[in-house]
Amino acid sequence: MSGNACCSGLNREVHLALTPLVRGVLVLGVLVSHPALGQTRVAVIGDTGGAINWCTLLQQNGYECYNLPGSGPDGPLDNYDVVIHVGTWADPEGMLADFMRAGKGVITWSTVPDILGIRTDPTVQAWIGANTWAQASGQLVTATRDPILGTLPVGTVVADCFFSLCTILQDTSGHPGAKPLATFGWPGSGGIGILRNTWEGGQSVYFTENIGPVPGNPQDEEIILNAVRVLSQPIPAVSEWGLVVMTLLVLAAGLVVLRRRRVTAA
Repeated sequence: MSGNACCSGLNREVHLALTPLVRGVLVLGVLVSHPALGQTRVAVIGDTGGAINWCTLLQQNGYECYNLPGSGPDGPLDNYDVVIHVGTWADPEGMLADFMRAGKGVITWSTVPDILGIRTDPTVQAWIGANTWAQASGQLVTATRDPILGTLPVGTVVADCFFSLCTILQDTSGHPGAKPLATFGWPGSGGIGILRNTWEGGQSVYFTENIGPVPGNPQDEEIILNAVRVLSQPIPAVSEWGLVVMTLLVLAAGLVVLRRRRVTAA
């Protein structure tokens, strides 16, 4: 057999063997590049004027948003990707916890954690990521870097309660997925005004009432939109780098098999 015939046959063999692998790489690339397919559906529990503002902001930025009664949803939440609770519903059946367990996202605001029973209900504590609710005054300052905060550096003032009292969360002990994003006072020194948490496959975010969709406040609007975007993306079981490494290992294994076959045939 001539060298050209040999190499031609080997190239064909390599092509046939690598074709499924290449297809797999392309599929992985699509999954990594597009973690969420289709339009995100958001439910806002609350029917006051302030609640309507949340949906208005989201609809203006390409989300499907539906205002549900402030006293509670009138049906299952399965069709939504993110739930924003700004109403008076106490969730006696634990629907929000089940929503989190389904790998979805929940935003609570202002006094809602207290309405849900965060002071006494360990399940509510677990999915929100804190053990109690209270009030504080002063400036709300970013305590860390996070996609929800966008490009804001640590120490940025994102709200100011002045001499009034704002709602806060306290005590994240026992909640390894909890991440305080902004606190009252210098970073880490006061109550939590923005908290991000992961629990049983889902994600939650808490906002004090001084963070909201107020027209003319682009910083708050950006933080809210970032939160909805982050919560609408499922937590990946494998990192993007892990997928790349896995793909390269599979390709390498395929080439080793081909070389062994070639040596045996020779």
